[in-house]
Amino acid sequence: MESTRESPCPCGGAITWRKENVSVKKEMFRRLDVGLCDTCHVRYLSNDSADLVIDKLTHENKTARHRI
Repeated sequence: MESTRESPCPCGGAITWRKENVSVKKEMFRRLDVGLCDTCHVRYLSNDSADLVIDKLTHENKTARHRI
């Protein structure tokens, strides 16, 4: 089993972090750091994971505009 870590959630609960596969706008991202709050059930991406998703989606959007 993978190791997990916890951090506080703004709602007062605890966010448990682990590696998960995530799909965003029909793109699959493998093994991102995803947090889930045990109280409000909000899912979070770590800063590094969010940057990776934004960079990939932004790059694909720019490439699609150049093809038109």
